[in-house]
Amino acid sequence: MFGDPYRDREDTNTRFFRNVQCILQFLRDNGLEASLTSVASETGVEYIDGYLPGGALDCALDLYEDYRVKQVAHSSDGADPSDLQVVLPDHTGHICRSQLLTVDPPHPKNVLTIRFLPPSPSLSQHQTFIATGAADSVLRIIRLKLDDSSGASEVVAAYEGMRSPILTIDFDKSSGGGLLLLLGGMAGNVQLVRWEEGRAMELLHEYQHHATGKPVLCARFSPDGRYIVTASKDRTLALLERANDAEAESSGGGRFVQRAAFTFTGEVLAIEWVGVDECVASVRGSYELHYFSASQRKETMRTTLNAMRDDVVSFAVLDLKASADGTKLLACTDKSRLILFATKSSMQLGNYYGFECDDYSLPVCAFSLDGKSVYATSTGAHSTKTKLQAPEVVCWDIATQRLVHRLRGHKATIRTLARHPTRELIATGGFDKQVILYS
Repeated sequence: MFGDPYRDREDTNTRFFRNVQCILQFLRDNGLEASLTSVASETGVEYIDGYLPGGALDCALDLYEDYRVKQVAHSSDGADPSDLQVVLPDHTGHICRSQLLTVDPPHPKNVLTIRFLPPSPSLSQHQTFIATGAADSVLRIIRLKLDDSSGASEVVAAYEGMRSPILTIDFDKSSGGGLLLLLGGMAGNVQLVRWEEGRAMELLHEYQHHATGKPVLCARFSPDGRYIVTASKDRTLALLERANDAEAESSGGGRFVQRAAFTFTGEVLAIEWVGVDECVASVRGSYELHYFSASQRKETMRTTLNAMRDDVVSFAVLDLKASADGTKLLACTDKSRLILFATKSSMQLGNYYGFECDDYSLPVCAFSLDGKSVYATSTGAHSTKTKLQAPEVVCWDIATQRLVHRLRGHKATIRTLARHPTRELIATGGFDKQVILYS
């Protein structure tokens, strides 16, 4: 079609080569040099200037959109045209576009994890609370004053019983009679803590089912609060279930008991629930995502991360986020690339480039509230004047895979990001000890 000087080379997959050249051309035309270098390194394909005519990707998308419109117009099988919108829907989404406030005062140590508290009968109505975990091993519940641009806030509760830096926080959204918080720490410990507004936080139980000294990277309640899964650098994933009365008494009051443990050849980096009973995990050194059934207590399926269906491991998935309806899964990699998958499938719905990460950063991601955009943290590009990086949150339109906005404000690496459960509001925390809100 374009004239291929590599057509006769037996060691070249011509179609794959052309596809990569098309992507590399787009990245070069848009000044995304770091992403271009990353894709070239990952695929082993070097960019050849002039190999394709200008605007090859735009041309391909225009041709596909014309084909899609004609297919919908002439469809006679009764299919709903909206089913095709997973590929190219109209983008009318809302995203965070500016800094709302910086929480004052800053934390005394680096902020490692942050979560918005879910709506609860035990919390004041029309108030916004966040929970933060920091390198000083303290869990803080902070009431935000969103109408105060000064960033003034109030720490309404603090818990110092974790004894190691807090790396992960989650909540049981189904619990009544106070909020149940799940904490994972640098020392390998997991704690279940209860908090009611106006009262001190109470330790309910501590679990040590991971190796001491091996950080717990992720701990999550299932949507209905029946199960807990935890992941650790000890290369295990643990499954716990809410205990019955007899089990709670025999375990010294523990509300959850361990039902299963799964061991891998690499660190378990991220876990996410994709249904009431199903979760998915990423493992360092594995080219697959691993799906588990909590009720069956076993691994049920694996899906490949590689578009070419090979077993090459060229990146690690550091964070996973499921869409609100559970049909899509966002994977944040250590190679400056986001991949959007159909849940429980190897089908890649989109690839998103334009953010940066280095060997020491741990990028995290999130969907926008309306599910039409995605966010990821980035170390940022180096300034040509100061040679310093500008940490930022990058936002893409899901449908067009186009980078649409950048949010700045942090002075050092952004370590954590959370989106508000009911409004387009995100909070970030980082190694500058700051918590910043964007709206």
